Amino acid sequence: MKVAAELSAQRWTFLLRVRRISGFLLVGILLIVVANVVAGFVQLFTGRQVPVMLDLAREANLPTWYTSVLTILAGALTALVGKVEKARGGPHLLHWWGLTLTMTWISIDEMLTFHELGDELVPSWMIEPFGAWIHVHPWVIIGLPLVVLFAIVYLPFLRSVPARTRKWMVAGGAVYVTGALGGESLHGMINTYHGGGVLTSLVVLFEESIEMVGIVMFIHGLLSHLTGRNGTFSLHLHA
Repeated sequence: MKVAAELSAQRWTFLLRVRRISGFLLVGILLIVVANVVAGFVQLFTGRQVPVMLDLAREANLPTWYTSVLTILAGALTALVGKVEKARGGPHLLHWWGLTLTMTWISIDEMLTFHELGDELVPSWMIEPFGAWIHVHPWVIIGLPLVVLFAIVYLPFLRSVPARTRKWMVAGGAVYVTGALGGESLHGMINTYHGGGVLTSLVVLFEESIEMVGIVMFIHGLLSHLTGRNGTFSLHLHA
């Protein structure tokens, strides 16, 4: 990330560019994906397992930690935007605080996988119409209507924010949901009808990586909202 720093007596001013920050976060995703692809090829040709700390298919490791950090960053930014909008007398403050709580919950869930507890809450009569594959991740049956309800509740809010902010927020949310719900569903189908293997690994790679990309897109929208057309903001540190 390119940072221009100006040093005075006891004060440092950093000019941060939104595109540089987003690019920096995307590089982190790229490194995780490349590490998994390389480890996957090593496993395919040598039989050595992918290191647990790098495996996208596992929890409580580096990819999970990175996703959690991205999400809590998004939550902090929504709180900051909410504070700015409150000072301006802007509307829909509860929606901004709601986004902060949502992002914080998702971040915690990434580390502790609370959503998988939903597998035990789904009754059999809801599972049966979907076929055997849904038994892998039955929580998506609950997740989909919750996403639809969330979208309906936030529709007036999205109409009120600037078009540029709305574009990035909606696109980022859609990409994230595609990975979280669509990817999990696809993973369930392939795992049920074809078993494990390279195809399952590719689906997991797709699922986890686009979740992270979606969060970065959301963050980009929030940063753009804070900076406006200028695309930069100042960070002042005092000794």
